[in-house]
Amino acid sequence: MALQTRSSKFGKLKNGMLIVVSPTLIGRMRHHFASIHQIDLIFGRNGWIWVYHSSTSEVEVPLESRQKIVRVSQIIKLLNISKKTISVESIQAILDITKEIPINDLLTKETLSTIKEVGIIDIEM
Repeated sequence: MALQTRSSKFGKLKNGMLIVVSPTLIGRMRHHFASIHQIDLIFGRNGWIWVYHSSTSEVEVPLESRQKIVRVSQIIKLLNISKKTISVESIQAILDITKEIPINDLLTKETLSTIKEVGIIDIEM
């Protein structure tokens, strides 16, 4: 899979994972490139979001970075399930709330009810 851009900088997608969400949930943005906690994101207007660790070298992605990629990806999936706008701000808000929750427990009913209490997501499971 290749990302077509005017620059060769973003030509090959590597060191990350692709999340496919509803295109209508991608919020309007001035720039579709973002960074959250040393993890980079590319928001496609077609609903594709590439979450990755940018590295100039060909070394293996550190475990901590892989865990951050999975955490951000789970949060994007959570926003997609709840039909909430997916933006840097919404991802950051849920990251701040769920930073102590293990990655495996992010999509559980207990986590969703915790987030619902704060008022970011209103979803029934």
